Amino acid sequence: MNILVIHGMFASGSNPMKTALQTYHTVTSPNLPFMEPNDCMSQLNKLCKESKFDLIVAHSAGCIYARVLSKMYKIPKVLINPCYNILELLEGWSKQKWFKPYLDRSENAYIEFNKINMLAATDHTKNTYGIFSDHDTTCPDAIKSYIRQYGNTNITKVSGGHRLSVAQLKKSLLPILETI
Repeated sequence: MNILVIHGMFASGSNPMKTALQTYHTVTSPNLPFMEPNDCMSQLNKLCKESKFDLIVAHSAGCIYARVLSKMYKIPKVLINPCYNILELLEGWSKQKWFKPYLDRSENAYIEFNKINMLAATDHTKNTYGIFSDHDTTCPDAIKSYIRQYGNTNITKVSGGHRLSVAQLKKSLLPILETI
């Protein structure tokens, strides 16, 4: 299976999702410029046009892009602790000291994320799978938003926080891939 992995914000192409999948599948996991949402979307569009992906696996804020790409290219997707409230998180983070280096780009990113998020909200494709942690404090209401958008199907619940370990991902993700 040829899989596109989309990391979350402040992560990289070298991530636990890639590690969990690369032994069993062909994985493309680019480093994405998250605070430049239009550039990020352009890079992902180019990859989808050049490669025939069988699946998109995304985490957190990366799920916004996965939802848009899945609809555009008719590719099944697995959303891991999807972040539906990225705009609220950006607003909250802007008040934090550690976020100061990103402030110069955050206003433009906020506008661009809003546009992409509106596109993602129109995705209601049935080939969607969700993995949700029981102790996710970053996006605690993600499962409710997922159910509103996709229904109460294809949901896997796992024990853990927002970021899952390679072992947790293998345990929850690999069985889903067998059904696709």
